[in-house]
Amino acid sequence: RKRVFPESKNSFKRQTVMHKDDKKITNKTFESKISDLLLAIVVFSITLGVYVLTLSPTIALSDSGELATVCKTLGIAHPTGYPLYTLLGYIFAKFINPPVIATNLMSALFGAIATIFIFRILRRLEFSKIVSAISALLLPFGKIMWDISAITEVYSLSAAITLCAIYFLVRWRNENEPKYFVLFAFFYGLAFTNHMSAVLFAPAILWIIILNFRKLSMKTISISIAAFAGALLLYLYIPIRSAQNPIICLLYTSDAA
Repeated sequence: RKRVFPESKNSFKRQTVMHKDDKKITNKTFESKISDLLLAIVVFSITLGVYVLTLSPTIALSDSGELATVCKTLGIAHPTGYPLYTLLGYIFAKFINPPVIATNLMSALFGAIATIFIFRILRRLEFSKIVSAISALLLPFGKIMWDISAITEVYSLSAAITLCAIYFLVRWRNENEPKYFVLFAFFYGLAFTNHMSAVLFAPAILWIIILNFRKLSMKTISISIAAFAGALLLYLYIPIRSAQNPIICLLYTSDAA
């Protein structure tokens, strides 16, 4: 009969305890992710609900009429042309009438999406769930953000995409996963196809990259540059659509002239 030594028994007990501890940690991590997801959904739902209730019922001041018409007709808006906004607005206007309501709703949706990324960024920076949720709700109900999310304007989309890029940048800094840096580069490039205000974030972004530059390989840098440049190819919409003589073309091109 096989003899079990005391040391073997202790070793088996330690392994069992370690296995149980690992299982508890895994369960806690899973529960934390679920609760984070639920909080993000709550923040998004509150913001979107209030935005829809306070949505402009018609054309507002500034560029609302122009942008709604451009989205409906696949035209070209004033410089810089806003190709990303135009294409997304065209999709919304295909299913919702009148066009200005479709683009107003699009602004509300992306304004609400921006709050999700604020919440996720703060959680990645290790702020508590309550602080992150409250902070994420402070942005959408400030006067400026609320105004631009209730009318047809490009700014709420710009906020959502730029915050999405920053979220992936923070994940790359924390987790050192090359794919997150590539995703950051792509979405940051995409932000420029909507509004050039994305450049205002460049100093802070460059500082984060400089501080963590050792984490980057030449392969990751090359792929990221390609991803950034690939996103900018969306600007090809302008010369291609301009050559087709759209109803509205407010950006100068040689063909349109």
